[in-house]
Amino acid sequence: GPSPTAPGGAAAFIPDGKFRTYSANLSDLTEFTGKTFTGFTFEPSSVPIGGLEVDFIRIGTVAKPQDTDKDCKGHPKPDGFVDSEDNCPLLYNPLQEDGNEDGIGDACEDFDGDGVPNACDNCPLLTNSRQQDADKDGIGDVCDSDTPAGCFLHPNALAGHLPAAPGALAAATLLGMVGLLISRRRRKG
Repeated sequence: GPSPTAPGGAAAFIPDGKFRTYSANLSDLTEFTGKTFTGFTFEPSSVPIGGLEVDFIRIGTVAKPQDTDKDCKGHPKPDGFVDSEDNCPLLYNPLQEDGNEDGIGDACEDFDGDGVPNACDNCPLLTNSRQQDADKDGIGDVCDSDTPAGCFLHPNALAGHLPAAPGALAAATLLGMVGLLISRRRRKG
């Protein structure tokens, strides 16, 4: 009979001891389309997958099985899980990781609250809504060790940051020092 396979073949299975769900879309196989079946037989793959244990198989019917995941640029990139079974149905996440076990895939959560989902965030644990990456190394300036930062709020993390004009820092420092000297003279006198 027909032989559906779970997404990506043996390489897509992750034998890490965690419970994972893998889906196979049978509507893509013409052998299944428009027919009625009264039974189902599961046969393990002929390819050994060390450390993988199948706990149960669930067969479900989805009216319109779709895999509408996209990459971070908005281009279609199916991850092998139909939307009704995907813990992050709009964003590519083939591992289906859910570290906090809230039912929402880590890829589409926003741990730092900057409006950019984790999978697309170049610094997912520190707020950086502008996603600046001056040295183009894929690591956001806010959390990049080779980008100098002088305060707890990195200027590139803030929306609407305007760079200071050349010499503005020196002028502000000089003004502050003059103000301090005037203040000290008044106290003495």
